[in-house]
Amino acid sequence: MRSRGWRGLAAVLIGLCVLATPALAQDDEEKPFFDVPTKPLVKPYAQWGVGVLFVIAILAIAFKNPARTHLD
Repeated sequence: MRSRGWRGLAAVLIGLCVLATPALAQDDEEKPFFDVPTKPLVKPYAQWGVGVLFVIAILAIAFKNPARTHLD
């Protein structure tokens, strides 16, 4: 019976810590924005092409005829 009280107290303390974390993370001061150069935007045709070829290869392997039967 004694451990139940400690477990309850521990659960309450952990719950309070979890609920207090977002409140402590909020700060009202403005952080300055640093002008960071970004990468130029390019169209992802190469990535899509590789992805499409990969999916086609997977489907070809998945649906190929194994040329063997177990009907003997």
